[in-house]
Amino acid sequence: MDSQNKIKKVAKLPSRKFRLFLTFLGTAVSTVALTITTLAWFMSTLKGGAEIPDIGVDDEYAHSFSCALNSVPITNGSVEFTPFYPGNVHRKTLTFSLTNLSSKTFKMNLFFEQPAALEEVPYIDATGKWGNANYYYYLGSQIALTSVSLAIDGASPTFTSGAGNHLVETNSVGVVKGQVNGVANELTSIARFYIIQNVSVPASKTLTGTLEFTFVDNGTDQSMYFVDWPTTGVSRRSLSAFFYRGI
Repeated sequence: MDSQNKIKKVAKLPSRKFRLFLTFLGTAVSTVALTITTLAWFMSTLKGGAEIPDIGVDDEYAHSFSCALNSVPITNGSVEFTPFYPGNVHRKTLTFSLTNLSSKTFKMNLFFEQPAALEEVPYIDATGKWGNANYYYYLGSQIALTSVSLAIDGASPTFTSGAGNHLVETNSVGVVKGQVNGVANELTSIARFYIIQNVSVPASKTLTGTLEFTFVDNGTDQSMYFVDWPTTGVSRRSLSAFFYRGI
């Protein structure tokens, strides 16, 4: 009798282990299912929360900007300097309006990008018609920023002005004012031209500006710039701005 009972108890062990295994497996599967369901709900809640209208992300440099050259709106950010005669009466006027749409004050630099290869193309005097043969004539070397006027609510803010600088810096040897007409060597790199720097624009305020560019009369014959330069020459700049908080 004792032997039979022992045999019965031994026979039941596999069945009990199997039931325990099924119980453990069922609990594990339920836990995984609950975890997945909870995670899915949590992710859905986060996504849903991000779409609540009352919750938004503030663009700290949000702004609107418009500009015009001689009252003609510029829509592609490109300023074209076509041949024009020396002297203030022939100056080109660039006007702009910048509104700070963010909730904080930011600072701004306005500049012309470094010109690409086809944005400042010189006329090459191969025959020496206007002076030394094979001299390069850059229209930008004759154009200077001669006046900068800024206003916020009718008052002029403090800023660093680029007035007095030429679009293309060469040299002034032998001329009364301005820069020489042509240079002996091709310019392989023309620097970025800063128009204004370090101007603060308060939140919800509008900065307006008037910039005057003049073909400087350097006291010599500059006829090549409106006789032969237009046949091959190009002078164009991309207008850009950099926004920052300052220190």
